[in-house]
Amino acid sequence: DLIASQGYGLEVPLSIVWIESSGNPDARGRAGDTGLMQVVSRDGNQNPVFSTRPTTNELLDPITNAYWGCSILAENIKRTGSVIQGLDRYNGKAGYGEFVLWLANAIKTSLT
Repeated sequence: DLIASQGYGLEVPLSIVWIESSGNPDARGRAGDTGLMQVVSRDGNQNPVFSTRPTTNELLDPITNAYWGCSILAENIKRTGSVIQGLDRYNGKAGYGEFVLWLANAIKTSLT
């Protein structure tokens, strides 16, 4: 696991939760992203990539949302071979990965 090999644990998904939703499990984005990790549901989405994803209502459950968010992140990291590029792909913006890891380091430092 690339995240663990770089010394990270739950700090990475916690950072994503803070950035994406400020910890609000009911958060809704402009693009239909939902919940803690702002996962896009299958509802109203014609792209076959989203066909196996939960509904918007299901993504309001924090456990379901975290499961799907972490699964999507893991797949992105696997595809890119890089934690930073996988994080950038998760959000769709260059620089996002560096910001997530900066916040993850801040969280890790505050816990020690």
